[in-house]
Amino acid sequence: DVMLVVGTSGVVHPAAGLPAAAYQAGKWVVEINPVPTDLSRTVSQSWRTTAAVGLGTLLEKLQS
Repeated sequence: DVMLVVGTSGVVHPAAGLPAAAYQAGKWVVEINPVPTDLSRTVSQSWRTTAAVGLGTLLEKLQS
């Protein structure tokens, strides 16, 4: 139901096509990357942070 896209440029196919396919299928897609990528336009939400900080924050939120 949720796809996390973490720390990737989003340009290597076929993997780069998976977030767009998930989004088009109605899934929630979250990109965690300090800079915008080609995927940024096709995700539900973009978190502009590093993988270490973003995943740590996500884990804290899930545990609370």
